[in-house]
Amino acid sequence: MDCRHCQTSLAESQTRLALTDATQRIVWSDGGDDPEVDIREATEFAYFCCSGHAQAEVRSMLALIGAEPKWSDARPIEACAACGGDVDTSHWHRVLGMTDERGPLHSPDTKTLLGCPARFCSSCNPA
Repeated sequence: MDCRHCQTSLAESQTRLALTDATQRIVWSDGGDDPEVDIREATEFAYFCCSGHAQAEVRSMLALIGAEPKWSDARPIEACAACGGDVDTSHWHRVLGMTDERGPLHSPDTKTLLGCPARFCSSCNPA
């Protein structure tokens, strides 16, 4: 696998950033516990050697569809990257997620969510 930005070869033992296209919803508990994320489908489609390259490519990819990175957290209502409208995260919605991972491509040893550069409302990108 190569960095999508600079085409540097990424070894499986090397830490890499992965961009994932997913359909998800967040289940919020009344007790204030951490929310649970349900993922219907997810596909990793780009890898990067560093955060600078990842951020540059995310900005470029989103600009092609008239959207901009929001780097949302996990809140009940987030802003759509395309129109700026509300995304109710408790409903199924499309999201781009960035993870930090190391290990084999199809089953990383470690994988940590760094954030979500974009979420889309049902009007801009139906889940």
